[in-house]
Amino acid sequence: MRPACFLRLLLCSAALLLAVGAFTPALAKKDCLAPEKLDPEIERLFAQGIDNIQNLEVDKADTAFDTILKNFPGQPYGYLGRALTAYSRLIYQEEQSDPGLERLFHERMQEAIDKGEEWILQHPCDPNAHLCVGSMYGVRAVLYIHGHHWIKAYFSGKKALKIINRAIEIDPEFYDAYIGPGLYEYEAGSLTGVVKLLSKLIGKADVQSGLDKLRLVVEKGRYLNTMAKLLLIDAYTQHDRPFTNGPQALVYARQLREKYPAQPLIHFVEATALYVSGDYENTKKSGEEFMRKVEEGAPYYRKSYYGRGCITAGTAAFVLHQYALAEEWFRKGAANVDPAHPDRWGVWCYVRLGNLYDLLGQRKEALEAYNKALSMKDLWGFADFVREYTKKPFTEKDFPGQLAPY
Repeated sequence: MRPACFLRLLLCSAALLLAVGAFTPALAKKDCLAPEKLDPEIERLFAQGIDNIQNLEVDKADTAFDTILKNFPGQPYGYLGRALTAYSRLIYQEEQSDPGLERLFHERMQEAIDKGEEWILQHPCDPNAHLCVGSMYGVRAVLYIHGHHWIKAYFSGKKALKIINRAIEIDPEFYDAYIGPGLYEYEAGSLTGVVKLLSKLIGKADVQSGLDKLRLVVEKGRYLNTMAKLLLIDAYTQHDRPFTNGPQALVYARQLREKYPAQPLIHFVEATALYVSGDYENTKKSGEEFMRKVEEGAPYYRKSYYGRGCITAGTAAFVLHQYALAEEWFRKGAANVDPAHPDRWGVWCYVRLGNLYDLLGQRKEALEAYNKALSMKDLWGFADFVREYTKKPFTEKDFPGQLAPY
């Protein structure tokens, strides 16, 4: 499996986009006596659009970002917003399984870079513009790493980090910008091997320093504090890491559920925090509630989330040794997979089904499940990970394993 920090790009949250993005560029450096201020109306519209995205009201977000461009032509936040909505549709609506939406996101990412660079040439003391452009360079660096384009990743990441640091240099109290170096330092410090060496060539690698910066954004950020919370939850719910902290993740997750009660992916985030905290019974209840809402067609609980719900309820039952119930949930999720357009959660149900059969000593059935997962088009980097199970069975020492498929 690819390094966890890069697979977390799949986290189905606009937060990760902006956050990874905060690696930012400095195109036209000059001494700035004072930072260029952001028009309050732009800030209002951008914050509204971000809030719409978190509520899964992506069409409303598009309207907010389009209004920025209509009223403030060329404004980088408008183009960044357009990229965010494309990313949100890819992640929230299609579970990163739609090549057409992926192409649209790449087009809008390039548009945001081009338009943002044009703006910075005319507004070199605008820290917000640096954040916008750097966001896109940072995401591009991660995508290059996904494709193992190491040299391109190095130069894109280095440029991105340089620009976000320029944003902070222009305005040290621009706390939202700290989300970028915070995420980078945390991610780089979490890596191993050659990828960690590459990351050190770009910037600082320090997990604790990175997490401290993300907490600063939570406390003092203007409109990226929700995103910083999501990133901290993601960090704190990583499987078996020194900084894993399920109880703190659960505190943040419950705050977000109170703010976005109808948001299914925040619901899932809370279930994940419960799982990492060791509260498996309530994880199961949360997963079952999630599935009821999907099956009843509750607002925003899309059918594409079916596999996600099955994994949540099934994995919790698995950990509680309720094997028949776990098998039922995993089979439901696997049966829902369309081989022509597989979703990662449904495919992960096959993997978990194989884990269950291995633990029960049913190696033949386990191999059938693993091979079924391997037969699906791999859009998420599962194959190498799953092949290990075909060579060596899942055992008690691997139990219970992580909840999410990355």
